[in-house]
Amino acid sequence: MQTQEEILGSTLKYLRKQKGFTQIELSNGLCTQAQISRIESGLMIPNAILCYQFIKKLGISLDYFFKLIESERSDYILDFRQQAGDMVRARDYEGLYELVRGEMTNPIFKSSYDKQFLFWHMGIAEFHYNNHHEKGLNYAKEALSQVVDEHHTHHYTAQEINILHSIGIFELNLNNFDRAIYWLKKALYIQEHYIAEPNTELLIRIHFTLSQVLTKNSQYNEAVKIIETGIKYSLNRHTFAVLGELYHQKGFTYIFLNEKENALLYLKKAIQLFEVTGQNNMSIYPREVIEEYKLE
Repeated sequence: MQTQEEILGSTLKYLRKQKGFTQIELSNGLCTQAQISRIESGLMIPNAILCYQFIKKLGISLDYFFKLIESERSDYILDFRQQAGDMVRARDYEGLYELVRGEMTNPIFKSSYDKQFLFWHMGIAEFHYNNHHEKGLNYAKEALSQVVDEHHTHHYTAQEINILHSIGIFELNLNNFDRAIYWLKKALYIQEHYIAEPNTELLIRIHFTLSQVLTKNSQYNEAVKIIETGIKYSLNRHTFAVLGELYHQKGFTYIFLNEKENALLYLKKAIQLFEVTGQNNMSIYPREVIEEYKLE
């Protein structure tokens, strides 16, 4: 049986990884990386002030964090969240639907934060697996209403920013470009102005999605500006998670601005980055664009 120190440490480690922080990034300005390592290993208990600073930086509520570590089934909740996240990344929407459907009435998920997670992921599954687009949108919006009201702007969590991003993706897939732009710009505004420590990878992903919408909506110059901001974030934080996609999107957008040399330059950059990072399957897409538009 885990000790309270081990439960606190494993919970902090899970939440840190879920938000995309390294130990160094989480510790920056708060403590040392070695202290984070000791806390996550269950060898050290942080004081109340440090604990508050951690969860504020992670974008979750104090109440939820302590409910999670006090719960006898916190390991079950964390495992479920991990599984659901892995399925979304793998685009296993059938598996996600079965997983979430089985937990929708589980009393373990009683906190508003956990209910929000369930509704959000059911929305993703309904939209992408069952093709119930309106139902998927409604679930995602219902997820926001679990915590968010019209006076909530200053208190969004990272989870809620993710939900706004998902809604933007739904609207993009439905070719509702104006609605998609609204939700994505809202997500960016809140992330940049009201989140103490923005999740850089999420911020970059939102920029990428927004650039896709703007390109599809023939707003090419604005799309390029958004892409350049995303690239800047990526390079400043030394993260390649979405950089290849951004290079690809920039090259693709330049085609519609009749800047074929720039288009070829960035599509080749995308290919190089995908190959260097072992994403050879992704390099197919810029190659196809180069061939289709006869760029060389």
